[in-house]
Amino acid sequence: MQWSSAQQDCFEHHMANITASCGFPFHWVENPAVRDFLDDFFPHTSHLSSYQLTNRVIPQQVNRYQQAAKDASRGCEGTLQTDGWTGVNFHHLHQEKTT
Repeated sequence: MQWSSAQQDCFEHHMANITASCGFPFHWVENPAVRDFLDDFFPHTSHLSSYQLTNRVIPQQVNRYQQAAKDASRGCEGTLQTDGWTGVNFHHLHQEKTT
């Protein structure tokens, strides 16, 4: 039995959420013990690599959260305040206006 692409997508996004919420390094998904666990309990899923997690899955999840925040705040008013701090690279931190 093969997982559908929707099930694989759901699995990958759960793996991204686990990675972020637990503070795991991205390479944890390649750990042999993790892969053995997945093989035993989720035999139909495709394994993720740290490259896929970093370059595809997490950016997609970030985009989903950003879009959800934009959708939830659309039509609302708010105030943005900044104190002109700079980052560790001494570049001024600023937020570009989004609509």
